[in-house]
Amino acid sequence: MTSDKAELLAKVLAWRALSMTCGFLIAYAFTGEIKESAGITIVIGPTLMLVQWGFEMAWDKYIREGLRNAIS
Repeated sequence: MTSDKAELLAKVLAWRALSMTCGFLIAYAFTGEIKESAGITIVIGPTLMLVQWGFEMAWDKYIREGLRNAIS
C-alpha cells in the first residue's frame, strides 16, 4: 500500500471512529437504550466506513485528475 493510500485509510478510520461515537450518542439520546444504540452503531458505522473508502478510492481514480485539469 502506498503512503498516500495508507494516509487516506488512516483518515477514513479516524473519521469513522469519531462519527461512530457521535452516532452512538445520538442513537442513545433518542432510544435511551445502550444495547439498541450500540447495535445501530455497529451496523451503520462499518457499512459507512466501507462506502466512504470506496468513494475516496473512486474519487482519486476518476475525479481528482479531471478537476485538476479543469481548474488549471
